[in-house]
Amino acid sequence: MSGKKIVLLGDQGTDHQGFPPTPVIAGSANVLVDGKPVARVGDPLAPHSKPKHPPHPRAIASGSATVLINGIPAAVTGGAITCGGITIGSGSVVIGDTYMPAPFSGLSPAPLKAQAKGAIVPSTDMEQSRQNANNDVGAQQSRASHTELKTNATGQGEVAQLNAAGRSDDVGDSSGGNEELNAEVTTDDRTQNYGPLKGECCTQPGEQISGTYFFPGAGMDGAYVRPMVKAMRDAGINSAMYVDRDKWSGGTAMDAAVGSVLGRDYDPRFPMLLRVATNQTASQFNLIGYSYGSVVAAQLAAKYARQGTVVDHLVLIGSPISQSFLGMLRDITDIRKVVVIDIDEHGDPIYAGMSVIELFMELPLLASQMPDSEGHFYYAEPAEVGNERRRKLAEELYRVGVR
Repeated sequence: MSGKKIVLLGDQGTDHQGFPPTPVIAGSANVLVDGKPVARVGDPLAPHSKPKHPPHPRAIASGSATVLINGIPAAVTGGAITCGGITIGSGSVVIGDTYMPAPFSGLSPAPLKAQAKGAIVPSTDMEQSRQNANNDVGAQQSRASHTELKTNATGQGEVAQLNAAGRSDDVGDSSGGNEELNAEVTTDDRTQNYGPLKGECCTQPGEQISGTYFFPGAGMDGAYVRPMVKAMRDAGINSAMYVDRDKWSGGTAMDAAVGSVLGRDYDPRFPMLLRVATNQTASQFNLIGYSYGSVVAAQLAAKYARQGTVVDHLVLIGSPISQSFLGMLRDITDIRKVVVIDIDEHGDPIYAGMSVIELFMELPLLASQMPDSEGHFYYAEPAEVGNERRRKLAEELYRVGVR
């Protein structure tokens, strides 16, 4: 049996196309080899750059076919990296690449559920979901400056075109178990924070849920977050609140490097569960995500709706979601409306359905847009002009039915 060395925290990802090698910067918090955390598929490496090319993120893209760490394939020597290059492991453990089943003993082993606090999604237990991936690929959509709204209430899709210019945890398995971990949000707005005051754990896929939950962009801590929710409430979306950054964000760099790249495709192992307030009485269940937050909202929508929870609106703003995942979401009957808002009218190079190659090619432009809240960051402008942009966006969301 051949084998490959396991990759550990600090091991190198090789150079490529003139970009220098960089180390792995995250791994399992409770699985150690040689005293170091074991790296897994999805764990990030330090960004790298070269002259005339600003830093771009890297993450481990492939690993062992036989060994899982916290439900995720272990990283091994020779594994691919998202932007190019391969991983070089130094661990004393060698992982074989051939599965050798043990002889049947006549005994049925008890189910084993490995849980660990990992580095990708902080303060959460990682657990492999029992859901199966839906690999249906939606029809290719043209990259026009418009919002697309898909209605699935009857299973027969209705698509409308909306002008977008100038306006607008906890971990659980599919069987219903839950864990007492980080808090989420409540509707209590006495501090004018619009969330994320601590709430009740936990909703399970298949349950009926209410409320409108906003997932911001990478870092989830921009000055625009509370004004965005305020704009939604002012527009009549009275249940709007933003989610708990401590639960849903690993920090700006990690969200951008790992979440936005790997989360853009459907992940049947997505482990997180949503917490909601017990006093929530809204008539709808809506998930609204901006940039990185859109891929989190999309994963949640798929996880819940595939098991019977009705998602009234899934709103994806400036989303890097893949075409195949977008097509899958549109085909889930219990996601009643998928609303895609591309911001390309304002220069955003990110759009729903783009390829990962396109995403990496646009990173330099994204970096240049951030300081002045241009393009992709159009709705993140903290000043009064940003409030006007958010007001128009919120009014448009209300117009298409979000409550």
